[in-house]
Amino acid sequence: TSAGIPAQLAYLVTYNWCKERVENLGGPEWKDSAVAPLCAGALAETITSVFWVPLDVVTQKLQIQGGHPPEWCSKNIPKVGGTFQSPIQVARGIIEADGARGLWRGMGAHLVAFVPQAAVWWGIYEQSKKFLVKRVPESANGVPVHLASGISAGV
Repeated sequence: TSAGIPAQLAYLVTYNWCKERVENLGGPEWKDSAVAPLCAGALAETITSVFWVPLDVVTQKLQIQGGHPPEWCSKNIPKVGGTFQSPIQVARGIIEADGARGLWRGMGAHLVAFVPQAAVWWGIYEQSKKFLVKRVPESANGVPVHLASGISAGV
């Protein structure tokens, strides 16, 4: 979604901010270990879930529009011809039906699923990057190192 781009940017900025703070807190030994990226990844995911979860809730409501049994949908969600009008209309309908808290439905499940994943991913990514930077020619630094580190973190 178009809102996903600013949310992803917020996530990356938040990760870097958290990593700097954790490294400063832990001193030099944390800069070379996986502790700072592990903690920063978990913190960044937790903080930015405030953006991600409402986006997911609205997106999921849009995905099931028109193709679900009527009892699955709140009566207060505005529809036109059996479908939602727009993401804004969906968000308004959720707020009318469930209050503002309805936008964060599933926050607990999101945190349980994605906080550990983000912590592990960033820990492996940063350690892989440090490992590769020391061992590859300087001409291969940059995109190839980041790409290889991202792949190793994702495996």
